Amino acid sequence: MKLKPWAVNLALTIAAMALAALNVPWARAQSSTPREETWITDGPVNAIVRTPDRVYIGGMFNYVGPVTGGGVPLDVTTGAPVATFPRVNGDVYACVPDGSGGWYIGGDFDKVAGVVRNNIAHILANGTVDLTWNPNANNWVEALAVSGSTVYAGGEFTSISGQTRNEIAALNTGTGAATDWDPNASGTICRGRVHQHRRAVAQPNRRP
Repeated sequence: MKLKPWAVNLALTIAAMALAALNVPWARAQSSTPREETWITDGPVNAIVRTPDRVYIGGMFNYVGPVTGGGVPLDVTTGAPVATFPRVNGDVYACVPDGSGGWYIGGDFDKVAGVVRNNIAHILANGTVDLTWNPNANNWVEALAVSGSTVYAGGEFTSISGQTRNEIAALNTGTGAATDWDPNASGTICRGRVHQHRRAVAQPNRRP
């Protein structure tokens, strides 16, 4: 007979209380430092019981798997996440290849592989963060395109690479510095592409 979710949660909670009442050391031990390699669920966890070599969890979830971060490429053959891709702390809304095996990514995040990167970053072909490329957008980035030596970025920002740029900017692919190009958009840039003549074509945000 398949137990109801509430019955599983209740059983795990009672077990946890019993272990604590018995004063079992490993039942009482806690840590304030999260383990980043711990797998996560796709829904709420309502009860946890720890034994010397296992952790039992119960809740409203259907899947348990490794933490990948806000964006990760997948192997075209196996569908598995590429192990060398750094973990993004936040959401990735846009990514474009850099032409050398790496990626430019944009979104709503503050770190990549533990390196502070606000909303935009360059990931090299070896899976490391480009330490010399840091435009530091002050709000999220949702559109990216590369043309020659320029990365075009669009989103909700008003400052990028230390320059005032409203929602859209052009950045040097090597240094991340903002170019003189400044269309001064009056609406959020959600999607964009670059034509052969290097004109940035963007669509304003129409989400409610």
